[in-house]
Amino acid sequence: MSSPLLESTSKPRIKKGHLIRMLIVLLLVSAVAFAIWMIQKPRLPFSMKDYEQAVLAGDDARIFHIYNTLREKRADLADKKSSDTVKRLDELSESIILRIEDDAIKKSDNLLRRTLEGQSLLPEEIEWLEQYFVMAGQGMMQTVKNATASYLIGDLEESSFLHFLHEVTGIPRLTREYSAILDRFDTVTSVRERLEKADEYGQEAKYYEEAIHLEKIVSETDFTGLEPVFDYLSERLTRVWQRYYDEQIVYIRHEMAHDRTYDAGIRLEKLLSHFTENAELLNFKAISDERNPDPIITWWDPVEHIAIKPIIADPMRAFDGDKYQAAADRDLLLADEFERILQKLYENQYVLVDSDSFVSQEGKLMGIACPRGKKPLVLVLEDFYGSFPRAESGVAFGLDLNDEGETVGFLLEEDGRKRMDRRYTAIGILEEFIEKHPDFSFNGATGTIALVGQYGLLGHPVADVQELALLREAKEAELAVPDNWQGDYAVNRETVKKLLEALEAKNWHLASGTYGRLSLPYVKTADIARDLAMMEMWVLPYTGPLKELYCPFGDHVEQQKAKAKLFSDAGYLLQSGYGAWAYWHNSEGYVYVSRTFVSGDGLRHPGTYNLNRLFDTGGVIQRDLRP
Repeated sequence: MSSPLLESTSKPRIKKGHLIRMLIVLLLVSAVAFAIWMIQKPRLPFSMKDYEQAVLAGDDARIFHIYNTLREKRADLADKKSSDTVKRLDELSESIILRIEDDAIKKSDNLLRRTLEGQSLLPEEIEWLEQYFVMAGQGMMQTVKNATASYLIGDLEESSFLHFLHEVTGIPRLTREYSAILDRFDTVTSVRERLEKADEYGQEAKYYEEAIHLEKIVSETDFTGLEPVFDYLSERLTRVWQRYYDEQIVYIRHEMAHDRTYDAGIRLEKLLSHFTENAELLNFKAISDERNPDPIITWWDPVEHIAIKPIIADPMRAFDGDKYQAAADRDLLLADEFERILQKLYENQYVLVDSDSFVSQEGKLMGIACPRGKKPLVLVLEDFYGSFPRAESGVAFGLDLNDEGETVGFLLEEDGRKRMDRRYTAIGILEEFIEKHPDFSFNGATGTIALVGQYGLLGHPVADVQELALLREAKEAELAVPDNWQGDYAVNRETVKKLLEALEAKNWHLASGTYGRLSLPYVKTADIARDLAMMEMWVLPYTGPLKELYCPFGDHVEQQKAKAKLFSDAGYLLQSGYGAWAYWHNSEGYVYVSRTFVSGDGLRHPGTYNLNRLFDTGGVIQRDLRP
């Protein structure tokens, strides 16, 4: 029972109608806030879909409106504070703008290229091209440049190009740009005719000659109003010079690494005429200018060639009274004798040059560069091989490399051990001499090694056929072979590879002394053919092609044309036999040169070998060591 004297304990309740009104107010506030946020949120006025719909409708006015509005929007976005949203909108607007421009360029290119096929532009097409020039102008001009280039290189007929130009100049926005090409078409035609020679150079990969010819065209032509022609020449010149640089820098780096500074200097002069600020080229030029003698002349006379056989590394073993002593005393030099000869040649103003420097790739004689006041000289290490009879004569059995990577000779002891020294071979002695007297070598030249392949390469058999020949010779000579001698061909091949790399690094040339050390005038042509085949099988895979033949024993085949032709056909552009003075001549497909053999017998009887023209033999021979 209720009583007015009692207070109610329940909480006051919100009326249902009042709650609904509050919710409505909150929703309205949220909607207003969202609307304000949406209005202020950065966004694009058009999307890619809007553009694609305009294209389908063929609505050019709307396309232009979308294009211009989006460009204005990008300008506005550039003024806004950078954020992920602004960046995203900028990228999106750019993609739409680029799509519009790309489509316009493709269409304009298609319209203009049709005129190259003889078609004419319709009035509405001309109007479209004029209207869309703001979007596709660069593309249109590129089409004109491409057509001009096609005409200049001969890919486009003159009639087709003239029709194209007449159509292009019918577009008002392009008339001013290209009417001069029509007005001065005789100049364009003249450039095209002169480019034929540049095209020939390019096809022959004569990039320097091509570049010089192009520069001559540019310097001698007035290109006023002929911008597409000038642009083509400029762009082609840039490409050609870069091709020439890419080709030549490989040679220059190799030549500089091998002290061939004269050859590198010639290349550098040509490159620096264009790449004037290239730091690497300028550095190489400074080094070559410092090292190259001045002045350099062209030498046209025959070049002296001197030849020696492998030197005596151990005189005690060579002159021990055995059956090999007489031959060693007659044919070979001692290490100190060879060094004394080098000193006398140096004092007599001789300078070493490469044996292939005076022979062209066609097998023709040519003049060579030589320091003024010097006399060019080629040194040949002939009859180069190792064998057990030679080891018995105190000659190094072969070559090896020391810990410093230098080429050394090794003597083979009776127990099979190797005794190595740089002075056991003429290679090491000459390299040491050049280190002391760098001006004895011109353009990095050292000498030529005439290989005999039947017993191996540089004292290392690389196949059983060579080791069998080596052991057979030892047996016939009744010489003991060390018990621990064995031919590990894999190891030998790797050793030969490293030795050849070391020799190449010092500019040693490799030549042939024939595979089997043939006395060429006294063998049949069939024997020579077999010998060439053996060289190709067992030597050339390691050395690469050989271009020089130093006939064993000096027995040349100048008067036996069929034999000489076998070698010239095999790529031997230089063939050499013994002579008592400098002599050379052009023969059929090769150059013949004479070489003077320097030996112990020659030191005793210099008049017989005419050695005194080269150096005074007095004081050279070591009579206290010889028998």
